[in-house]
Amino acid sequence: CNLVNKLKPGIVKRIHQEVDFTNRTHHFKAMENIWFFLEAAVKLGVNPKQDTFVPTDLFESKNIGKVVDCLLSLG
Repeated sequence: CNLVNKLKPGIVKRIHQEVDFTNRTHHFKAMENIWFFLEAAVKLGVNPKQDTFVPTDLFESKNIGKVVDCLLSLG
């Protein structure tokens, strides 16, 4: 979220800060941050069908290649 806010200030209006990944109640907040990032990336021109990922790809390290593709597309 901070990355896309550097590219376009204010594109993500709310970011959950200090998310503790060992705390199960924070998992929802972490996933929501990932969704906020993805929505902003699409607004910045990332192709949603080809160059995005699902939050579990990052959160659970299931498909890091898709995450990298998204970041490259964002660049």
